[in-house]
Amino acid sequence: MEGNVLASWTVNEDSHDYTIKNPVTREIPIAQVTSGIGADHGAVKTGNIIKYTVTYTNPYNYPVDIRINAVLKDGLGYLRSTNNGTEQNGIITWTFTDIAAHKSGIVDVVAVVSGETGMQANVYFETKADAVTKHTTLTNPIAPEGSITIINNLTGTGIPGSTGHAEDPTDEFTFHVKLMDSAGNTLKGYQAYGGTSEGRIKGEEDITINGDGYITFADLPYGTRYKITQEPKDGYDSVLSSTGEIEGGMITGEVSKVIQSAVFKNNRNNETIREILTAGGNYRLMETTTYSDGSSLISGVYRFQLNASGMVDNVDMEDRPIHLYFTKMDAETGEDLIGGRYSLIDANTGSVIYEFTKEGGKEVLIPAELITPGKEYIILEEQPPAGYAFEKEIRITAEESGIRSTIIMQDKKTEVEILKVDAETGEILTGGRFSIREKDTGTLIKEFTTNGGPIVLTGLLIAGKTYVLSEEEPPAGYGYCESVTFTVPETPDLITVVMKDKKTEVLIEKQKGSLLIGTPSEAVMLQGSFLQILNEDKTSAKAIRDGDGFSAGEDLIFITGIQLKELKGQLKAGGKYWVHEISPADGYAYAEDIPFTVSINGDEDVIIMIDKPTHLILSKKAITGSDELPGNHMSIKDKDGIIVEEWISGERPHELIAKLKAGERYWLHEIRPVDGYSYAEDVSFTVSKDGAVDMVEMKNEATAVRFNKVDSSGVSLKGATLQVLDHQKNVVIPDFETTGEAIDITGRLEAGKTYYLHEVKAPSGYLLSADIAFTVPKVYGLLEVTMTDTRQHSPGSEKMFLYKEDAATGQGIKGVEFSIYRPNGSLYLKVNTGESGYAKFDMPENGTYTYKETKAAPGYLETDHTYSFTIHNGEVSGISIVSVVNYPSPEVLIQKVDAETSERLAGAELEIRNEAGEPVFKGITDENGGLSFIPLRSGKYTVHEIKAPEGYIKTDAYLTIYITDDGTVTGEFMMYNNLEQGKKKGFITATYQSGLSGLGATNHKGKGFWGWLRSLPKTGDVDLRGGLLLSIGLVGIVTGIAIVRRRRDKKDEK
Repeated sequence: MEGNVLASWTVNEDSHDYTIKNPVTREIPIAQVTSGIGADHGAVKTGNIIKYTVTYTNPYNYPVDIRINAVLKDGLGYLRSTNNGTEQNGIITWTFTDIAAHKSGIVDVVAVVSGETGMQANVYFETKADAVTKHTTLTNPIAPEGSITIINNLTGTGIPGSTGHAEDPTDEFTFHVKLMDSAGNTLKGYQAYGGTSEGRIKGEEDITINGDGYITFADLPYGTRYKITQEPKDGYDSVLSSTGEIEGGMITGEVSKVIQSAVFKNNRNNETIREILTAGGNYRLMETTTYSDGSSLISGVYRFQLNASGMVDNVDMEDRPIHLYFTKMDAETGEDLIGGRYSLIDANTGSVIYEFTKEGGKEVLIPAELITPGKEYIILEEQPPAGYAFEKEIRITAEESGIRSTIIMQDKKTEVEILKVDAETGEILTGGRFSIREKDTGTLIKEFTTNGGPIVLTGLLIAGKTYVLSEEEPPAGYGYCESVTFTVPETPDLITVVMKDKKTEVLIEKQKGSLLIGTPSEAVMLQGSFLQILNEDKTSAKAIRDGDGFSAGEDLIFITGIQLKELKGQLKAGGKYWVHEISPADGYAYAEDIPFTVSINGDEDVIIMIDKPTHLILSKKAITGSDELPGNHMSIKDKDGIIVEEWISGERPHELIAKLKAGERYWLHEIRPVDGYSYAEDVSFTVSKDGAVDMVEMKNEATAVRFNKVDSSGVSLKGATLQVLDHQKNVVIPDFETTGEAIDITGRLEAGKTYYLHEVKAPSGYLLSADIAFTVPKVYGLLEVTMTDTRQHSPGSEKMFLYKEDAATGQGIKGVEFSIYRPNGSLYLKVNTGESGYAKFDMPENGTYTYKETKAAPGYLETDHTYSFTIHNGEVSGISIVSVVNYPSPEVLIQKVDAETSERLAGAELEIRNEAGEPVFKGITDENGGLSFIPLRSGKYTVHEIKAPEGYIKTDAYLTIYITDDGTVTGEFMMYNNLEQGKKKGFITATYQSGLSGLGATNHKGKGFWGWLRSLPKTGDVDLRGGLLLSIGLVGIVTGIAIVRRRRDKKDEK
């Protein structure tokens, strides 16, 4: 306070107010980054969250409306804002009405970095209070992880462009860059950089940056050390940065995964703008009254100090001052303050003259006897009122006139901003419970919960004191953070205390167990298991937030993959949970639930769950022995009838490891037994859930056929020479002679195949019988085949006969027509069998005649076989065949079903064709989806769809059916259709052989297989050697592949 006149004016009746224009003294940005990420113009990466805080102020002595705009330019996407900000096309607007005089406030806007690496995140802010407009532009380079960015930030009133950013300045700034390895050696080779300029250096060089520019080194190895020094620039003052700048303008550091920034601030003010009233300065307002006689007198003196924002409240003149008074006021509200401790000091000697406190709402009168007019004094604040910051000292000169003067000292409340943020993203968190305590005494000052924004404590904490911010309970999904100690500054500056929480992190690892010792098989990850996280009470745990493939509130159910399953921020710190297996991967058993507790400090928790492989041993034996029966074509079917495993049985049981699903039911099915054995009935079994060894056994009976040779009265005959022929009439069992007893053939004929009993030589006095067809049953059972011989005709008989009998009953068949042909092939005669099955006619002349069936009896299969007899000297020779058999026609049932639902379908028009492709039968499926067909002769038939049921797509697939000479039916009998909208191809399945039933059994007794099992080591034994160890190891790494296949064509069985 030098006494220079800064302004003068005259008060009249028309004007009582006068404004002193106060030019800008320093650059004060209206916006700043208040998140940890992007603070102080530092580099950011794509996906980072940045929080901006805008400060607005009413500079007038009366209420005004204030409008705020934030324009997100390049590289930023809007997320949210406070105080009801409205966003449209990246422009956020706030409008406040009737803001009180000199009232200030803040708004926040949060944005996500959306630009690509190499761009800048750019945002423009503007506040408008009546005629006063202020603006600030903030930028952050976008850089990749593991980079170091050098940023030149220009500030001050002498920089062209908007506050916080210069527009195309041309000044060049030089930086010396040195890059070193961890041992301090300068890097070799070239290191490229990009940004507002591009280039490369070789370990250590100078780089120039134009104006408000930046460069980024993006491909340096982690651990690279750097030293960056700015050369002084004429006309600019270097400003200390918060990024680690040390004395001499050097910034050092080390490259890591975290983005590194080296921010150099250079300030330049416009010297042509003179400062008149300076923030923090002490001033005196003096009133001089001029009287009518021309005399004048100093009639009032008022002393005041400008606050940090350059404003002073309620400057009122008080007439007739008498003494020196002191008062303490709130710098923002003008409210009179109480408390605090103050000293009056002699400015020349520094000695304390008077100590006092401010009590009540009264001014403090400084005793007049202590004041010397014209002398300089200092008012010093020893202790501010509770919740207020220290104010600067005030220097005063005592009025020589002794008139009343008032000294006003303005204090600002202490202001502490508490931010609770995500340690990784910088996002402000919601929830949790926190406390602030005095460090020395532990006294609780305040408890609070974060609400998604900063917590601002105004006037609560004492300037100069140290406090501890503690986390009593973290936000859901976050670990506890260490307490943060901070000291409230004595100056009235806003400080921000940031507490960073890490999300809880639980990694679930599913491993394949070893068959040998029940431990992880070289830590191989197991895919395809359904797992769930349960609470301590076994109820379903819910996701806390969106992420990791979950939506908030969903059950934590997931499928294991090739990587560990990460649950980040989904579980409460210190919470107790279980990992529960809903269903294991195919081929593996269920694991027991695993309990775990989430780390309280956000450390990574790894939970390992091990599944043992399912293990089955499948044995195939003969019914009479204990050894394995090799050569059987075996399979395993699932509940849908799909074959999941096929093999040929060998000398040892078949072993399946990690192939079948735990807890599922399967069937051991025989596709084809070894020759000489019947088909065994399917054996069902369920795979153990706990990975125990399951043992399944199937036994086979040998095929058994009994041959009887009888005359027409049923008496057994001996002396006949017989053979067994296959379907192609090849000899399977060569000549054997009947003895008058039944002949049993065991284990020589294949189950399911059709053979012929052929007579080579008839007993003396009998004629040869026609071949008798028979099919060996697939399931075990004794099949009896009877061949009947007729006696030779009586010598001199004028009549002969042909005989037709039922192959199953031996009874004669009426109504069969035979056509007899002469030796030259011409038709000789047509005859029909009577009630007894005989067709009698006159004895023909000598010669060899042929005959065949040209009309079958109703219900019997027609046959194409041709037989012959020879007439010699009026008698039928012994090599003649006059007795032939017929087999009843089987009924064939065709089923039409829905491919998806298996519903039976009526109304399908089907056509059955013979082997030549000629239609032999047409029909429509009934209400049960069935169509019955009785074939007239043996052979191959196909079933075709002529018209699909209503609403279904006609299928081009067809069924194939085989009818053998003895009436056995095999083939495919179920035809599928898809709905019209399905557009799926029709397909066929479900083959069977008519007239067969099965008998299967398991037996856990015996020496061979079960003895082999007993020879296996028990669980935990390690003395497995040789081939067994190798075979189990190989089988254990084979993955099961489900094979959907149709049954093989049965042509080889005809």
